[in-house]
Amino acid sequence: MREGLLTRSGEFGGMLAQAPAGTGPVFPQIPDLPLVIFSSASFALLFSVGVAVFLFIKSGERATAQTGIRFFFLQLLLGLVWLVLLFFLHLPGWAFAVVLVQWVVLLQTIVIFWRRLAVAGFLLLPYFVWVSLMVWLLGSLWRLQP
Repeated sequence: MREGLLTRSGEFGGMLAQAPAGTGPVFPQIPDLPLVIFSSASFALLFSVGVAVFLFIKSGERATAQTGIRFFFLQLLLGLVWLVLLFFLHLPGWAFAVVLVQWVVLLQTIVIFWRRLAVAGFLLLPYFVWVSLMVWLLGSLWRLQP
């Protein structure tokens, strides 16, 4: 059942990325990753982010964690916005601008988490690398547009 769910979610993502000729962004050909590698890496990344947030909240008074949690959810919201801009509205330039803002907000989130509990900030670093990769990919995609 798990493979079926992962396969269906991949097919759904593929449908979102497809656009009729001439109506959306130009996507370069990227070789497919084996499903096991992609799903394992995604799980590890999201698990480390979840543990970081949990440890951050549990490491002190809840009232003092509010700023860090606000920054964390703001960068999550920005991540959702750039996905919508890119895959639904086909606006790679705006998606690139939003992911740049997400990158800055995530960097500030890491600093806030690190100051409160170093391990929580450290656990966000793989996610930061992933968002950095998205900045590079979206910047490249934006430059490829006619």
